[in-house]
Amino acid sequence: MKKIQNSLSTVALAIITGVAALSSDCRAAGNVGDIFQIGQVSFVGGGKRDFIATPFVRPVESNGTGVVASVTSSSTLVLDPDGSDYTGTTQWTGGSTTQDKWHIVEILNGRYIGLVFLIGAQNGNTITTSEVALPTDGALVGSSYAIRKDWTLSTLFGDTDSASFPFAHGDSASTADTVNLFIQFTQGFAPYYVKKSDKTWRNSFSQLSPHARVPYGQGVQVLRRAAGNGVVTLAGEARKSRLRRDVGSGKFALLANLSLAPTTIQALSASIDRGTSSADDTVQTWNSSTGAWTSYYRRTSDGAFVSPFGTTTAVPLAAGKVVRIKNIGAAKAGVDAITAEPNLP
Repeated sequence: MKKIQNSLSTVALAIITGVAALSSDCRAAGNVGDIFQIGQVSFVGGGKRDFIATPFVRPVESNGTGVVASVTSSSTLVLDPDGSDYTGTTQWTGGSTTQDKWHIVEILNGRYIGLVFLIGAQNGNTITTSEVALPTDGALVGSSYAIRKDWTLSTLFGDTDSASFPFAHGDSASTADTVNLFIQFTQGFAPYYVKKSDKTWRNSFSQLSPHARVPYGQGVQVLRRAAGNGVVTLAGEARKSRLRRDVGSGKFALLANLSLAPTTIQALSASIDRGTSSADDTVQTWNSSTGAWTSYYRRTSDGAFVSPFGTTTAVPLAAGKVVRIKNIGAAKAGVDAITAEPNLP
């Protein structure tokens, strides 16, 4: 396999630092995630926990583009679609653990490019979300948007009965491999597994959950019980712009490496507050061997990311992996949300 060379005219078959990029097909779509990619991400086994990023998005929905007409509160905005007006209360809602109807709005340009949030409720063109604090300074008005379905366990990981399915089935969450979804609101993980008898996704109570939501730009924790590394195939559209993420005071958030190329935490450039030690805001990388996070704070004097040993050398972040943000100060939301750069190859 050749080393990857992604460009607007290149199709590559390659392996890059933990990820095999199987194909790349670029389509002219403005700012609406125009690079389609398929790649394989490895994760450790032997009963150790690892993380897999969710770096791609699903396609834009039919009549899912337009501009923001107004922002009426920090939780409600009005959209102006390019096509016909939206109708009713269920066009963009209805997602559940058994229904693939989780829809997200992505802001494509303007000051708040990269803002992504779940549609919680809809009344025609009026959208409500509880996932982020919408900026109310007026700068969001006039920005272009795209509506997409968000990922679910089934849509992200594919056919559970396939020979290439990456996780071992089991009779319960204690015997099967698990995919553990980070719930930012509760700051905890919710485990899911595939039941051996019928090859269906289940939660820890063995309830059917094929469409438990897997938020874009975040990532999941995986637990492989067998020895040796596992491999998962990811496919979707690579967005071209930064990602914005609200993080509450004293809270954590997961941020994905948004491309199939390795990067560094310096290039990811998460906009945490500067400080003087790891007791301040930090960007953290996962060590699957030790099962622990390593923290890097952003030095007050020059903005350099500093390790626990005082070094400022580039810190690698493999393709298909995540960092964890620790926010110590005031909530980072709305105008002040954390941003991260995509570093597309």
